[in-house]
Amino acid sequence: MPALLDLVRVISTTTGTGTITLGSAVQGFLTEVLAGAVDGQIYSYAIEGSYVAAGDEFVASARETGIGTYTASGRTLTRTVQFSTNSNAALNLTGDQQVIITNLTSSLREKLTAARTYYVRTDGSNSNSGLVDSAGGAFLTIQKAIDVVAALDIATFNVTIQVRDGTYTGANTVTGPWIGSGNVTVLGNTGTPSNVVISVTGGNCFRATAGGRLQISGMRLTTTTSGDGVVVDTYGVVRATGPLNFHTCAWYHIDCVGGSFFSDGQNHTITGGAFCHYQCTAGVIRVENSTNTGSGTFSFGIAFALVNGSGSIMSSSSFTGGTITGTRHTIQGNSNIHTNGQSAATWFPGDVAGSHSTAPEWT
Repeated sequence: MPALLDLVRVISTTTGTGTITLGSAVQGFLTEVLAGAVDGQIYSYAIEGSYVAAGDEFVASARETGIGTYTASGRTLTRTVQFSTNSNAALNLTGDQQVIITNLTSSLREKLTAARTYYVRTDGSNSNSGLVDSAGGAFLTIQKAIDVVAALDIATFNVTIQVRDGTYTGANTVTGPWIGSGNVTVLGNTGTPSNVVISVTGGNCFRATAGGRLQISGMRLTTTTSGDGVVVDTYGVVRATGPLNFHTCAWYHIDCVGGSFFSDGQNHTITGGAFCHYQCTAGVIRVENSTNTGSGTFSFGIAFALVNGSGSIMSSSSFTGGTITGTRHTIQGNSNIHTNGQSAATWFPGDVAGSHSTAPEWT
């Protein structure tokens, strides 16, 4: 968001439509220098110009708002126009204008007062509001909905990103915590998850990083060339709140590197291979109290479950169906796998015995 300064209103004699040079302060106000402007910072601004006589006063007859980058040397401000009385184009300044550092409507963060649903459809558009379940109201991409939610203060309310049936090819990333304590759920088709396909080439279906958190449900996840179904890193958290279909992925189905993936009581299907179904490095994967059903014939290139770097995999969920080949598990470093007392050595699918670099920790 653009930065703000208090009480800044200055005179500018700049002409034309380009970068403006800031001058002396209007009486009763401060220059941007006195207000503490930072070189290279982006500020939101307003321009008032083309003054005309109105009774005993002179009033501006043209106005422009936008954001600009401040350069301390020369005291200049670039102009990226948002709105203006010149059909939203830059004013052609005549040298008699005032420049104000001010907040703009587009800079304000909306605070929710109730739960909200955004819609994503294959016939939608990212220029829509996302608030209506129609071609003229829904977003086209999940990432657009995530970005819109990231600009909100969701407070204590939950936000649902409802994804309608179809195939979506864009990678989706949450890059930090939401503002507020509510949950954000990307919800597909929980009755038939394979009807909502997240198919990404050279990227991840979903990633939560830098403390970002997300709930997902009712989708098929598949990647080609590179990328994971779900990657959670740097204290990110992803929670499966409904069924998921893990299809073929170039890298991992679930990849935790310093992050956490949770799925309690949710039944998932596995219909394609990857390097690993679970890969956990210095993170936590917990999938419990559910049934994971395989379908088809496929393999895992490294192991069904790989844990290292003091990572922890907790899985009391059962695995059934399909012909799944490859190593069952690999334990490296000071890591552990918990299966809640089940037959740990053969708990995960595969046709090759598991391995470990040190004595495995099973519980």
